[in-house]
Amino acid sequence: MPATLLSGYAGSLGDRFGARRFIVLVLFCTAFFAALYPFIASVPWLIGLGLIEVIFTISGVPSTMAEVSRNAEPGQYARTQAVFQTVQTGIQIVGALAGGALFTISPVYAFLSIAVVCVLGALTGVAPRVVAPRTARESS
Repeated sequence: MPATLLSGYAGSLGDRFGARRFIVLVLFCTAFFAALYPFIASVPWLIGLGLIEVIFTISGVPSTMAEVSRNAEPGQYARTQAVFQTVQTGIQIVGALAGGALFTISPVYAFLSIAVVCVLGALTGVAPRVVAPRTARESS
């Protein structure tokens, strides 16, 4: 439901403030919620906070897609999106396996690992980008 209601608005926020900045904000918000969940025992609070978190998470998707396309080489947009989706699916599988293993040790570890991964991802968005120079033939 949040995706249906908020995607267009979220896309406009990414356009207004910059997709990269918006992605970083979303990752920090997700990290905050992930670090908070293990310490909340109330199911209604968990559901309410989960709804707020999903709004942030869904809001980052249009900006992520825009940033992936923006960084693709001309004529390589579909291929770049396909590689991104493949890598994203692989990371989700590895994350689910690692999260499940950590959860068996302690649910706290599973959620804190999500927070750590989100913060590391956000920091890559803040780090200066290194762009390889293109030759005249590559830029056309």
